[in-house]
Amino acid sequence: MRTVSGMIFAALVGLLLGCGGSSTPTPDAKPTPADPAPPTPTPPPKDETVKKADPVPPPPPAVAWELDTAKHAIPTAPPGGKIAGAAFTPEAEFQGDTLKFRVLTKDGNIDRAVSIQLPPARAKTAADGLSLTIKADQVPGPDVPRVTTEFPPPKAGEPGAMEFANGYALTLELGKRAAGKLPGKLYLSLPGDEKEVVAGTFVADWIRPIGELPGPDDVPFVQGSLTVAGDAPQVKLGYAGLPKPDDFASYSVQMALVGPGASARLDYARPRATVVVAAEAAGKPARYEHTKLSPGRYVVYAAVADGGPAAWKWVTVAPDSKLTIDLALDPAKVGKLEVVVPVGTTDKVELAPADEPGTPVPLGVYFGVAATLGLQADPKDGVAKFEKLGPGRYEARAGELAGVVEVKAGETAKLELMPAKK
Repeated sequence: MRTVSGMIFAALVGLLLGCGGSSTPTPDAKPTPADPAPPTPTPPPKDETVKKADPVPPPPPAVAWELDTAKHAIPTAPPGGKIAGAAFTPEAEFQGDTLKFRVLTKDGNIDRAVSIQLPPARAKTAADGLSLTIKADQVPGPDVPRVTTEFPPPKAGEPGAMEFANGYALTLELGKRAAGKLPGKLYLSLPGDEKEVVAGTFVADWIRPIGELPGPDDVPFVQGSLTVAGDAPQVKLGYAGLPKPDDFASYSVQMALVGPGASARLDYARPRATVVVAAEAAGKPARYEHTKLSPGRYVVYAAVADGGPAAWKWVTVAPDSKLTIDLALDPAKVGKLEVVVPVGTTDKVELAPADEPGTPVPLGVYFGVAATLGLQADPKDGVAKFEKLGPGRYEARAGELAGVVEVKAGETAKLELMPAKK
C-alpha cells in the first residue's frame, strides 16, 4: 500500500494507441588481430583472428531518492532509477506539453513510464530550453507540472497509473531542440514509501504536434490524404517494403476515419512512425504520414477494414524523399476475381497489389500485405473466389504458381494459374 501526501490516484484513461518502439540490437564486436605470439617453429596463419566476446553493458548507476532539491546532483549517465519496485532505465521523448520517460515491452507496449506534463507557458518555450525546480512542499497550481507514473497493475482491477499534483521534488533542465532531438537533465523523486526516483542526462526524441506537417527532421517520408466515399467506420492504413535484404519494413493501423479531433501516432518500429488524423466529417479527407522510412521500394495502401476494397500506390523512397500520395476509397466501386488452380491444390490463393510490369513483389512484402488486407482464399473445386476488390492490378500466388491480373469495377476477372508445360 502506498502512503503518499499530496498525490491523486487515477486510473490511466485512454492510453495512447500502442505507442511503442523497437530496441536497437548491439552489433557484434569486430574481430581483432590476435596478439603476436612468441616465435615458434610453426607461426599461425597471417589471417587468423580472435573474436572478442561482446562487451557486457554496465549496470545503471545507483540513483539516491532525495526530496531536497538542494541535494540534486544530476548524473551525467543516461536516466536510471526505480519505478513501481523495478529498475528503470528508460528512453525519452517530448510530445506536445509532455516529457515522457518509458520502458517498453518486447511487443512495443508501455511497461513502465514517467510523464511530466509542463504548464502551458513552459511547454510553449520548451524547444528553446528551460530550467525548472519544484520543491516537495510546493502547493499544487497552474505553474506546477503534473507527474504521472504508469506501471503493470499489482492486481486485476487495480489502477495501473498514479498522478502527482505536488509532493515530489523535481530538477529539470532542457537545452535547445535541434535535428529532432531535445537534450536535458533530470532529477525526480516521488513521495511515498517506495522511494521512486529517476535521474540522469538524456536526449529526448522531439515528437511533432499532430497538427504540424512533416518537415526536414522527418525525411524520408510519405504523407497524403485519404478520402472514403460513403460510410466506412473502420479503415486499415499502412505500408510495406523491403528496403534491403532481411529488412522487412511494414506497419498497419486500423481506426475510425471520421471523428473531430481523433488521431493516432504509432512508433513501434522506431525511428519509423505513422500518424493518422481522422476527418472532421464524412466525405472529408483524413490525413496520414509515414516518416523516417529507410530508403527503398514501398507499397502505401488503405482498405475498408470489414473486407472491403483497397487502394494503393507503389513508390520509391529516396534518402531525401518528401512524397505526397493521396488515396481514395469507394466501397461501391468493386470488382470480383476467380483464380483457377490445378484441381487438388491445397495452397491458399493470395493476392497483393502488383508493382510495375516486370517487377515482381518481394515475397516478404507479398505475403505480409495479403495477410494484412485479408486477400486470401481457399480454392474449392480448383477455383478461389475474391469479392469486393478495388480496381487495379493484382499479383496472385498459390504455392509456386504466380500470375498478374487486372480487376475492373463492376466486372469479374479470371486468372488461370497452371504449371508451365514441359
